[in-house]
Amino acid sequence: MVLPARRRVVAVLISLAMSACASSEQAALREPDDSSRMRVASVAEANGQPGVALSLYGIEAGNRPDDPQAQARYAAALRRAGGVAQADEVLNQALGRMPGAPALLVQSGQIRLLAGDPEALDLFERALAADPDDADALSGKAMALDLAGRHAEALRWHAAAATAAPDDLPIANNHALSMLLAGHPEEAISILAPLAQRPDAPARVANNLALAYAAAGHAATARTVVQDPAGARRIERYGQLLQQEQTRMPSSQAYSSPSLEP
Repeated sequence: MVLPARRRVVAVLISLAMSACASSEQAALREPDDSSRMRVASVAEANGQPGVALSLYGIEAGNRPDDPQAQARYAAALRRAGGVAQADEVLNQALGRMPGAPALLVQSGQIRLLAGDPEALDLFERALAADPDDADALSGKAMALDLAGRHAEALRWHAAAATAAPDDLPIANNHALSMLLAGHPEEAISILAPLAQRPDAPARVANNLALAYAAAGHAATARTVVQDPAGARRIERYGQLLQQEQTRMPSSQAYSSPSLEP
């Protein structure tokens, strides 16, 4: 159970993780379709034309109602565009036809994570029952465990996700934020510092790195890497709160070796 003093920090970090996911999620969905429409949709979204991309994903979903990947791509695009309720409706309808499809379960779980809904954990576990090696489901389960305050357990699943997809930026970002929640900012820094140097890294990753530095007590360094000057004080404040919570963390939440339990 999440300690009351930590609830706000957990919610903020889950939100940070989901924000970072949005920038590269279309790749994380592992598109099997090489059609020109999907290539155009990916390029359009990457170049700041979400309306064009959403229209194309919607056409694909309409043409392929029984393709879980097509429905998941459309729902993900809707969520990134702010249409969370519509995305949820698309997923519920698709899950009614294909209840065990991992791509749909993962997308539905991510919506539940945004809402802080405990049901997210069950959805990710169902996805893993169908595909135990699904990196997005592994990462999603880990985030759901973080939401429940089970950070030591979550780290094992984050590590498994990172092993399954070692170059995936959102998964690595999620792993680092879980390290922060578990009271290990230095380990978070070791993940985020190289991640922030990647050309595909959004500004959010650098801000997460600044938060990790602040939580580790390196306030001056945090100010040099933050890419959101307007939010610098907020980042420092959350870093200080994380520092305070580290000293109060029960021994049962101590960090343990990040290897997935059978």
